[in-house]
Amino acid sequence: TEMTKCIMQVGGHVVKFEGDAVMAFWGAFSPLESEDYIKLCESALAQQNKLTELNHSWKELFWTELHVRMWLHAGSAIVGNIGAIGQKMEFTALWDNVNLASRLEGVNKHYGTYICVSEEVYQMTKEYYFYRFLDEIQVVGKEMSVKIYELLEKKEQISQELQERVEQFEQAREYYIQKKFLEAKETFQKLSLAWDAPSKTYLERCENFLITPPQEDWDGVWRMMEK
Repeated sequence: TEMTKCIMQVGGHVVKFEGDAVMAFWGAFSPLESEDYIKLCESALAQQNKLTELNHSWKELFWTELHVRMWLHAGSAIVGNIGAIGQKMEFTALWDNVNLASRLEGVNKHYGTYICVSEEVYQMTKEYYFYRFLDEIQVVGKEMSVKIYELLEKKEQISQELQERVEQFEQAREYYIQKKFLEAKETFQKLSLAWDAPSKTYLERCENFLITPPQEDWDGVWRMMEK
């Protein structure tokens, strides 16, 4: 209920509840405007903030918390009532971009992140929100690689501490791309001790590459081995 409110209050449409997931989209009934991208990010941050509130009470009542991963993606899709006329119809969205969004949502668990976006969403909202460039990846079943970004906060609300951490992460990742895995490992290790989840992922990669270096033509793209 609370997540649905956060979506619908900023013009989103909840398509379905599927398993433990909520699928929603913007721009289905009118041309997609730049404002829709901002609303999309606003909704995701609002949901995470609301979830933090809910977790406070749930922890007291049930001794447990709920954590939710989100992926924001933009692209063309077939939207409408789809199915067998007179037998089974469903209002939904279909096409490759819907499939890619679903695949990318699961990518969060590899980096320990909660809100990630793809390139188009980043480009349309980078003036308003603070992001961390995470990686360039290739998901299972796709030939093209995609750049992924972690959505952290509205720009005017970002803390100095988080800005500095992201700067250190970016420097370490630059070492990583240059195959300077020892230098990258040192910084990622420090960040990991400060509970920076994506740094733990890169720390493990650096340790593996120090033992088994990548090939000479390595392009830095990380290829996912599972959905």
